[in-house]
Amino acid sequence: MGFLKRWVGKKEKHQIGNRTVIIIDYVETHEDDVEEIDKRTIHEIKSNILKLCKINKMAQEFKELIIKIKEGNKLYDYRLGKNAGAAAHVFIKNKFIITLNVKDLIDKKILYACLTHEITHLWHEYSSKIFSKYHKHYKKISNRNSNRIKLTVISKRSTFIAQLRILFFELFRAFLFEGLAKYCEKFYTKEIKLDDKSYFKKIYGHADSQVGLFSLEWKVFIEVLENNRYDKERLNGLLLSFQTLYRSSYIIGYHMVYTIIYTDKNISIEDIAKMNYIKFINTYERCIKLNRFKPVVSLRSGKGIINYFTLIKETKQIAHKLKLFKS
Repeated sequence: MGFLKRWVGKKEKHQIGNRTVIIIDYVETHEDDVEEIDKRTIHEIKSNILKLCKINKMAQEFKELIIKIKEGNKLYDYRLGKNAGAAAHVFIKNKFIITLNVKDLIDKKILYACLTHEITHLWHEYSSKIFSKYHKHYKKISNRNSNRIKLTVISKRSTFIAQLRILFFELFRAFLFEGLAKYCEKFYTKEIKLDDKSYFKKIYGHADSQVGLFSLEWKVFIEVLENNRYDKERLNGLLLSFQTLYRSSYIIGYHMVYTIIYTDKNISIEDIAKMNYIKFINTYERCIKLNRFKPVVSLRSGKGIINYFTLIKETKQIAHKLKLFKS
């Protein structure tokens, strides 16, 4: 029985009005873990989870929400080049599941931040099917690029360039769904300052600096490849720079969501959640221009520090020049 508990976990079903929150505890079934995190602390974590689920408007949308508490559940994300963090979410056949890493959630504020972030992702999918559409499009792009790449070319350089379009696809969509989650996270932890000009400038500065660093690295990378020089160190440097930029998609996306809400009082969080990434970025461009600031990202206008279609165009030009695609 103890062996089964270790894998199944202890299930607790809680009713909040006409909603059900199921907490599956994998920690108390592990004696080694309980030595480091006592049962009272675990109880407080569960209590705080239920408190947030009661007041969080997005959590109220789910008739049933499953929350798993595990120890050491950090997922590696190749885009970040590191562990993804303290929480993860999944939706399978209308089951909405969040997994929390217990050691990172002893602090109530961190717990609220992590849980709100993942609840927002689930709510975003629930209200607009954003992730279902994303995965469908991702698969289409991935197949299209992998089919075109020469089968005879197996160098790391060709593989890296072939993946760039997919990475940019993921990045620009992350601005929307990570930015929205970050905004809601900061709202429920009361870190956000609404209608504050100095705060607007501050988070713009954070986003601007992160995008600027990548832009410089990208220009050097393009110059190197245009001269037909295979610089492994430079390629690795660009990859690290991209991973840094992807980590910053939370900050950049947060700035973009905040800019829209700050500028256009007719647009709500619910409205943003229903946008696709194209409308989201175009709306951001319109709002940031009204504040007389340069967009940090753009799609087609070329006015952003980085522009999606410029990045794609330059990637294609380099790939064709190096003859990485089938004729």
